[in-house]
Amino acid sequence: MAGICRAAPNPHKKRAATLAVLCELLAPIPDDLRDRRDRALLLVGFPGALRRSEIAAIQLKRSDNSPGAWCTFF
Repeated sequence: MAGICRAAPNPHKKRAATLAVLCELLAPIPDDLRDRRDRALLLVGFPGALRRSEIAAIQLKRSDNSPGAWCTFF
C-alpha cells in the first residue's frame, strides 16, 4: 500500500467557495429575467453543492398560478 500515497501534496487543489465568494459572483449580475434565473440557479446550486448536470436536471412546477404561489423543485 505504500505506492498509493502521494509523495507531495496535490498542486491543483482548490479552496472551497465561501459565502463571500458567492456574494462576489452575484453582485455584478443585472436584474432582468434571465439574470434572475441565473442568480436563482447559483443560489440553489451553491448550498447543495450541485454539479452542473444536477442543476440542469432541475424541473420547476407551480402548483398554483396565483401571485405569490410556491414553486416545487423536482
